[in-house]
Amino acid sequence: CGACLDQTYCVSVSDNASEEWIAGVQLGTLNNVSGSDDGYGDYTGNSTDLTINVTTPITLTPGFAGSTFDEWFTVWMDLDQDGAFTTTGEKVYDAGGTTTTAITGNITVPVGTPTGITRMRVIMVYDAVATSGCEDAYDYGETEDYCVNIVEGGSGIAGPAPTISGSVFPDPADRDVFFDLIGVSGPLTIELLDNTGRVAARKTVEHGRATL
Repeated sequence: CGACLDQTYCVSVSDNASEEWIAGVQLGTLNNVSGSDDGYGDYTGNSTDLTINVTTPITLTPGFAGSTFDEWFTVWMDLDQDGAFTTTGEKVYDAGGTTTTAITGNITVPVGTPTGITRMRVIMVYDAVATSGCEDAYDYGETEDYCVNIVEGGSGIAGPAPTISGSVFPDPADRDVFFDLIGVSGPLTIELLDNTGRVAARKTVEHGRATL
């Protein structure tokens, strides 16, 4: 099952998640919506592929029972698959401050990371930053664990996403959607999302014209 399930990871549970919790984690094909898990949610049954040296957006959403509170998100990943989050660079995302609404950032798996399935940990703490991936017994907030599958890119080399422009028609569409895109220089994956953000259809194309 890979390091994600085969390794024994440190405990990270909040003392109170009755008023504030992690309500959503979206990364790649992973889109988990949840309620309060009493301080810790084990979602290692949910996973997504992450390609080395490719930037992938992540969206984190806080949930509240009533009033909103200032929450600080951090994301930790066991990149060397040693069962800990202590290696330099394993804090893969830091919101940099608190938020009361969904926040989007980016995660890039660095070159040299071993491929395979490993653990990703999302920690949301009220009005403070988690100082480690083993943040435990913190007053308010929640921790959630996921699995991610680290994979090599097609060439092993990737750069920033290209700037894409063009047109998509007809709008609204009934059965077929046509893409005529400018700025495509190599494989491009087109994803169609439903109203909840889940991927309903996906197609990889080699040039800027495609039908989905």
